[in-house]
Amino acid sequence: MKGLRATLAFVGLLPWIRGLAHRELHASLAGAIDAAFFSLCHHAPERTLLLGGDAMCVCSRCAGLYAGVFLAAVWPWRASPTTLRIVFPAGAALMMADILSQDLGLHAPWHPLRLATGAIVGFTATAWMLSEVLGS
Repeated sequence: MKGLRATLAFVGLLPWIRGLAHRELHASLAGAIDAAFFSLCHHAPERTLLLGGDAMCVCSRCAGLYAGVFLAAVWPWRASPTTLRIVFPAGAALMMADILSQDLGLHAPWHPLRLATGAIVGFTATAWMLSEVLGS
């Protein structure tokens, strides 16, 4: 199952690699990463982080989600399925509250909150999946 963890870590890092190493990546590799995430995220400019002056290939919430996937894949932390069954829906509820409040115009996109809610959901979903698959 190390292959599963490695795959999840790689996928979780991809948008960050694309954002942080934009100028160092070969154009075809950068284009392939962009294409991979194109249909997965809206890329709205006001909701997308700039790294090194360039927009990431995903919005800040998705960036948090992928960071959470990466962290859960590489961090040996173990939580009980009961804990994950509580934390995951709580994180998802926080994310939905932020989405609704933004869409209703109650506040502008705030990247730290978008990153945090995405990371909570990405981390707990991945940790939960790994606990089920790996039986730990």
